Amino acid sequence: MNKAEKLRAYELNDMASNIVPLSGLGSRTQTTIDIGKSWIEHAPLLQHLKTALDANVWLCGNDKSEDTVEFYGERYNTSVNEFYEYLGEVFDLGNGKRPVVDWL
Repeated sequence: MNKAEKLRAYELNDMASNIVPLSGLGSRTQTTIDIGKSWIEHAPLLQHLKTALDANVWLCGNDKSEDTVEFYGERYNTSVNEFYEYLGEVFDLGNGKRPVVDWL
């Protein structure tokens, strides 16, 4: 794994771990309406995570042409940035910016 792949793996893991605790499902008795509201609130986060995962698959794939790396790199970065912006706006978590990873 190169540095870029390690960074993407960390970011994808962080994104997924931010979704799970937000749902609150299982912490108390939930009504169907509460579960539906939770899914509606989380739908954009899940879509951004899916887009980032799809782009990551292409970036890790065999086609390493410059156009492919540029297109899917841009797509990955956009979805990750939008994920954290939405997370900050709707759930008041973090500062709405992508976390800085300086340990790589």
